[in-house]
Amino acid sequence: MNGAAQPAQHDQHSGSLWGRPLPAGAAVLLSLLSGGLLVLAYPKFSVGPIAWVALVPWLWVVFAARTRAAVLASWLMGLVFFGGVLYWIALFGPGVLGPLLVVMLGLLEGLAVLLTAAVVRLARPAPGWPRILLVAAGWVGWEWVRSVGQFGFAWAQLGHSQLNAEPLREIAAYAGVPGISFLIVLANASIAEALADRARWPRGLARVAVVGLVVAAAAGLGQAHVLAVKRHAAWAQDHVPPLRVAIVQTSVSGPLTPEMLVQPWRRGEEEHDLAAYEQATREAAAFQPRLVVWPESAIPGYPGLERDLQARLARIARDTGVWLLVGGHHLDAGGRPLNSAFLVDPSGRIRGRYDKVQLVPFGEYVPGRSWLPLLRFFTVREDDVRPGPGFHPLEMDGIGIGTAICFESTFPHIGRALARRGAKFLVVITNDAWFRRTAAPEQHLEIGAFRAVEEGMTVVRAAATGISCFITPWGQVGRRAELYDKQVLVADVYPSPAPTLYRRLGPALPRACLVIMAVWIVAALWRRSRLSRSR
Repeated sequence: MNGAAQPAQHDQHSGSLWGRPLPAGAAVLLSLLSGGLLVLAYPKFSVGPIAWVALVPWLWVVFAARTRAAVLASWLMGLVFFGGVLYWIALFGPGVLGPLLVVMLGLLEGLAVLLTAAVVRLARPAPGWPRILLVAAGWVGWEWVRSVGQFGFAWAQLGHSQLNAEPLREIAAYAGVPGISFLIVLANASIAEALADRARWPRGLARVAVVGLVVAAAAGLGQAHVLAVKRHAAWAQDHVPPLRVAIVQTSVSGPLTPEMLVQPWRRGEEEHDLAAYEQATREAAAFQPRLVVWPESAIPGYPGLERDLQARLARIARDTGVWLLVGGHHLDAGGRPLNSAFLVDPSGRIRGRYDKVQLVPFGEYVPGRSWLPLLRFFTVREDDVRPGPGFHPLEMDGIGIGTAICFESTFPHIGRALARRGAKFLVVITNDAWFRRTAAPEQHLEIGAFRAVEEGMTVVRAAATGISCFITPWGQVGRRAELYDKQVLVADVYPSPAPTLYRRLGPALPRACLVIMAVWIVAALWRRSRLSRSR
């Protein structure tokens, strides 16, 4: 045995500082820094460019700290990031339970960050390109996992931070928001790798340069897509009859509180709200729209079941000569509530109904009521809303209207399903009054804007108290009705061009990332098993 002192070995291949693993205290501080920087990339701050370097301190922790410290510090980073972006969830908890909700949600969503770090530490990829690519695959894979299923939550994906960067935003037309997230993590990981391997810094800088070229090429592809979609829009304006759509935002309800969730509508309030929407619709009729859109829950009742409401809607439609798309309520065959959108033709007949499918856990239904002892401290619905039978467009004279209600606009698979079933444009009806004047309404809007890019379709967004707007097929937010404004917005909508690549392939990228993670982990475990047997 050589008697010379052996250099300290870290449980990763590289990244240690001065030959030693990164201290736990430094790991915590660097992770806190990354979480805080990421918060700045989202509304209300919206400093999108910071996302391209915000992960570097955390990735240094993943590369250089001991495994346990790296994984736990990653969870802390996720808590700060998600808690900072989703701070408004505190509105739904009374007193000290509000901040507790923020912590619980931050820890739950932060598991995606923890798992990304765990994958990297478990797979032990070689420094350089293998580690850079595995970090990007891990982040994108787990980001997608947390957004799918009955309890999926698609808020605060990394790619959402780039809505205002037009060329980069358009990558969603090819690979969805995960494509943007992948590039952001790739850039961060290449910088962190260069810092962690300072002994070979020229090679590290070369990798950063290569990733920069990849991002520039992707941005160029995105710019080409923008130009193509804009050319189609210009051609359509000269050759295709427009569909004029009006949005009415009355802000009649004002800010809402969780306690209002369980309070029944009073007759005077019903009449007041309906009168406000009727007046706004008659004002919109002066612009000769073909369709007027009311927001989610605009009708305080059951227009498909109550004759007086049916008659009121029929009169408004006949007097104005427009189609109406209105949010209301319905009951299924068992008498259970549905959150619905109704399409009324100019003769006053209800021609179609869409029932919300992707419901808000603990907002529209409460899973596991019997085994949640803390539930008594929160204001929740006494009866669960039932999910609708499936995603389908509503038909207006042969034109498919893809309708998403509130929370559904955050899920790309819903916009894709509606487009693949024949929708020519998308309508989002929502009531964001629960969020008051927090960052949530702006965040909700920006997430929904990516549905326009992914499907190459105009998005019509009608919000009860704002933010209502039209979003172009390339994701640009047009004229807006701000929070608590009373306003009528009118625009001409044209059919979408050819289907985007994302509409054809869907979430192929995050699925591939999950496969890459699985293969890498299995290979690492197999190598470790062989090594242990050979000893």
